[in-house]
Amino acid sequence: MLATYLQSHGWSITHETSSSAVWARQTDSRSDELGVPSEVRVGGFEWSEILRRIALSEGRPERALVLEFDYAMFDGVRFRIANDGFIDETVPLHSGVALVSAAYSMLRASATTAQRLRSHIGSAYSRVGDEYVQRARLAHTEQGSFVVPILFQHDEPIVPSNIEPIAGTERLTLESPQRRIVRTLAQTLETYKKRIIEPGKEVREGNLTSVIAAGGSRELFAGLEKVLYDPSVKEFSTSYSWGLSLPETGNAPASVAIPGEARELVRQTVSVLTRGQKQPTRIFTGPIVAFEHEPGDPILRIALQTPASNGRMSRVYMTVPVRMQTEILQWIRDNHTVTVQGVVERLPGRPLQLQGVATPMRLDDSFLSESGTSNEGVST
Repeated sequence: MLATYLQSHGWSITHETSSSAVWARQTDSRSDELGVPSEVRVGGFEWSEILRRIALSEGRPERALVLEFDYAMFDGVRFRIANDGFIDETVPLHSGVALVSAAYSMLRASATTAQRLRSHIGSAYSRVGDEYVQRARLAHTEQGSFVVPILFQHDEPIVPSNIEPIAGTERLTLESPQRRIVRTLAQTLETYKKRIIEPGKEVREGNLTSVIAAGGSRELFAGLEKVLYDPSVKEFSTSYSWGLSLPETGNAPASVAIPGEARELVRQTVSVLTRGQKQPTRIFTGPIVAFEHEPGDPILRIALQTPASNGRMSRVYMTVPVRMQTEILQWIRDNHTVTVQGVVERLPGRPLQLQGVATPMRLDDSFLSESGTSNEGVST
């Protein structure tokens, strides 16, 4: 995890032996080197000194860096409301209650749509998703206008012990159920901001397709509406921290801010999603976890990680044009979230398979393009 942190924060190895490595970080203002033994005991003198020097080089509070490693197995969401009139970092009691209540509602909705996309949940919340939310932890409030941190601890990954690695292949680190919930919330709000709030258009069902593909639901936006209609709230925002035990999601935002002026658009969104109807095809969203291609074949086969009905992670397979090979391999390397829609072909004893040849897209590409997904086939 230390190596993962250093690589993602601009450090690189300049010299390496069997017992240690020298890491270097170059900026416009300084050049630093850091010696790291191959084995370091967490909490020991060497560990503390390494973190002190990293914090000094990066200009970060040492305590913040220590917490990042202490919570390496956790993903975090920080819900925040702001108003220039807040005094001494306090908020009206009713505003604080509304924020905590909305945070629970939005995470519960995201935990359900992380299992299966649907625009209107009603009473059909996912039992498995609810269990994950019940295990979430509410941390101490932090300094800011008013910040409530909520933490999800990753389940330990299950690695089959009876499967030998195949030469020439590499094993991907799969997304945990908790990571999927936090990512779903982050990408839903980011998609909504880009497709609905920034254009400022009247909300229509067709405009919400990519929002639903990211994990949006009536219940999530009802929670957001509850916060924004509080007269004391001028801005609602969320920020995200990704535990070092898993690779960061390549296209998940670090934070999303929703201005209070968007409250009418949110109200329209809740109304439109309440009227949603079931469609014949489904939308799947997740990381690519399998890639197969025979030389000379005009198509290749990939699989997206997706939850099964029992809450365990499963896969949905699809064939895609071979012209997408380079693009797809890059998505895999960067751990990007992908979205695709199609009709599910169910065969006894076989995994889920989409009919025909699919055209997956990066989730952020789908919401930046009006033609990225059509209104047909929104699974509700």
